[in-house]
Amino acid sequence: DNVGFLHMTMAEKARADGDAEKASAERKKAYDYFTRAHKLKPRQITTLYYLAKMLEEDGWEIVSTKIVPDEFEVIKAELVHCSYDLDVCLVLTAGGTGFSRRDVTPEATEAVINRVAPGIPEAMRHAAMKTGTNAMLSRGIAGLRGGTLIINLPGSMNPATSSLQAILPALKPGIDRLRR
Repeated sequence: DNVGFLHMTMAEKARADGDAEKASAERKKAYDYFTRAHKLKPRQITTLYYLAKMLEEDGWEIVSTKIVPDEFEVIKAELVHCSYDLDVCLVLTAGGTGFSRRDVTPEATEAVINRVAPGIPEAMRHAAMKTGTNAMLSRGIAGLRGGTLIINLPGSMNPATSSLQAILPALKPGIDRLRR
């Protein structure tokens, strides 16, 4: 499996409806490309697509999307790149949080954060439990690295979207406080 990254900044949504539809179609085309190029499972791309759609509808600007292999050093390097080189305020990972030996996203995240934010994954697991009991098997964490909030979401669509829905209202106020 692979880990998907959505790198975000906060931005006012100032697109006309026609432009938003075109952007959505272009994003879908890019995800289709990623599916073929990285030999990803369609569910992985679908999860990233719906997470991106939810964020954009809430007024977030997605700076970039990247898919990396489930490898500790690669994930760690991408998290550092996002927080310092891109200077984004929010990084979401999707996948790599389960019990498989290759699921190392929480460990890579723990290696780069300065402070943990335990309430975020608690709220996510609580919300995801409504979609099925496997949500309790998610090991995702959240924490701060400099001015960036990093959150590990599950890789499956229903738990990932329900998790994001649960924390979305708190993200902007939290990041406003972080970036003061």
